[in-house]
Amino acid sequence: MQYKKYAVGPYNLHIIKTNKFKKIRVQVYFKRLIKKEEITKRVILSNLLFESNADYKTNRDLAIASEDLYSIHGSGFTSISGNYSLMIFNVSFLNEKYTEIDMNEKSLKYLMQLL
Repeated sequence: MQYKKYAVGPYNLHIIKTNKFKKIRVQVYFKRLIKKEEITKRVILSNLLFESNADYKTNRDLAIASEDLYSIHGSGFTSISGNYSLMIFNVSFLNEKYTEIDMNEKSLKYLMQLL
């Protein structure tokens, strides 16, 4: 197992490489100091982003895109850690080693479209 941390502008990118699994998991965290008036909005936003957006207008469109990407699984939720509110988004998908060429890039593009 290999671990690397990269500072990309104001963001931290953590990469853990292992050969144990056939799937790749990507998690995106948005951390913000808790503001009472934002808590409900952040919870609703995290749920809505994985329901529909400009590219996938219905749950059906989202399900079709998911199946085209070998059943990519994505979710979003909120959590509280100390004085911070965390919005956590993740996707899990098969490595392109077991599917098609460029499938990793297509899967990451899917996550970015949802965000």
